[in-house]
Amino acid sequence: MTSFDENKAALVAGIPVRPCRGPREPFLPFRDEKALLAALIRAEKAYNCAVTLEEDADRFAVLEGVLKEQNLFANHLEALQRCWETLSSPAKVDLGHSLEYQSSLTRLGDDEEALAVRPILSSDRLVAEFESKIIELQRAMPKHFVEADSSRKKDLKKNGISRTPLREFAYEMKLFWDESMTRKFGANSARVAPFSIARELLINAVNILTNVYISADFDWILRDIQKSGYDPEEFRTGRIEGLGMLTFLKPHLAEIPLSGSTAKYRLR
Repeated sequence: MTSFDENKAALVAGIPVRPCRGPREPFLPFRDEKALLAALIRAEKAYNCAVTLEEDADRFAVLEGVLKEQNLFANHLEALQRCWETLSSPAKVDLGHSLEYQSSLTRLGDDEEALAVRPILSSDRLVAEFESKIIELQRAMPKHFVEADSSRKKDLKKNGISRTPLREFAYEMKLFWDESMTRKFGANSARVAPFSIARELLINAVNILTNVYISADFDWILRDIQKSGYDPEEFRTGRIEGLGMLTFLKPHLAEIPLSGSTAKYRLR
């Protein structure tokens, strides 16, 4: 399903641009509206992939926070285990009997007669059961981890809005633009008609998908992707390693609300 159709492609194609050199008369850059529509759909696909990665990043932030909490709790459990090991035998026995009594109250309630005749394990068994509770808690600590690719640069965000989806859309459109302008102006096309003159065209195309980006975002992206050494892979992180497996093994964590919403990147 795409947000673009022939009518929307015609609207984008009808936006005039003005060349940087020569007579500077406004012109319509795209005569082949079918090719333009195909380029818009490719750009939308790249945009949607980037939004999916933003969803992964939000999910990763939630899971990372959960794992940090659990690691801290595991540290406290280790401290508890060390404290337990320093207790004297009478102290351990007393705690074992206290735990047994509380468990019996939960099971039998305030029935004094039942409490009085209940079978009670030996002190050694009660101590062992108390210690087993600590061990069970330690075994419950997570063994699965997720890792983000730290080799890539993190894209700049402003007010919680990532420019990555916009960057991917703009880059795909720039590829089509460069191809089209080379056919029209030849080898000098980069000077006569750089992608920066397509600013209004880009804004109108992106606004069909979302209204989350402001003028400064478009200016920043246009400057960035026109750099001579621009590398489209520089900010691409790929899927987060282990995220899918973790949400499969722990579906209850997949239901936790995301730290941010990616709905803002789509109008529908």
